[in-house]
Amino acid sequence: MDIPALAFSLSQTELFNQVNTSVAKMSLDNLESSKDQFMDLLEKSTLDRSELENSIQTHLGNNLDIML
Repeated sequence: MDIPALAFSLSQTELFNQVNTSVAKMSLDNLESSKDQFMDLLEKSTLDRSELENSIQTHLGNNLDIML
């Protein structure tokens, strides 16, 4: 049995697992930051329904036709 090779292999596996965990944490942190930025942008860009209707139907309410 080759003890040094076995120890080296175990060490490499442990290092690989630590690197994978670190990369996953960095990815999760990046995703969390992106989510927060998206939610802030969504809150800032939300319009009231009446504001949205007025921006789409700008011709309504501009003229009044009366017949006697």
